[in-house]
Amino acid sequence: MDGDASTGEVLLDPPLTGFVYRVTTFPPDSEWDPAAGYAASLEALGGADAMRDGEGSDIAGLHETDTVDIVTLLSGELYAITESGETLLKPGDSIVTRGTKHSWSNRTDKPCTLVCVQCGATR
Repeated sequence: MDGDASTGEVLLDPPLTGFVYRVTTFPPDSEWDPAAGYAASLEALGGADAMRDGEGSDIAGLHETDTVDIVTLLSGELYAITESGETLLKPGDSIVTRGTKHSWSNRTDKPCTLVCVQCGATR
């Protein structure tokens, strides 16, 4: 076991044998700079090394983590973007990522909210 993960510290990746439950609200793309916003958010979570935009891709906010993520959209609309395409999520839709390089895009004029369970994994 990886030890006690209940330190109160907020981190991007959960311990290998643990998980993180997140509720996240994304503003419309028109209200923020996705590349800078993702970089700042990931850095604040101790995951600055997760950023992958600028590494041969023009996808703003492209990042990857050593996790399996189960993401469900609660409200609004959000595009899940990978290097191979994109999928529009609407309330109640879920997607699973497994260490996949990805980003998110809210192309509407309203915020959207999702819930995500991130399980520690090894890529």
